[in-house]
Amino acid sequence: MPEVSATLVEGDIPSGTRPAPAARPVVPGGLIGRYLTLSILGSGGMGVVYAAYDPSSSARSR
Repeated sequence: MPEVSATLVEGDIPSGTRPAPAARPVVPGGLIGRYLTLSILGSGGMGVVYAAYDPSSSARSR
């Protein structure tokens, strides 16, 4: 299998895109958008999964 490598240079970034914002720590009871976080369900190489709910909705999953 051939070796693949790439180098990103400024001109290679498509117009209209922007880098992802820096991650901010979220604590239980904190907000992510309109969602109220309850707890951390798990974490790994791709990020953190939170249990959360939308306070403006009367439904709450367990």
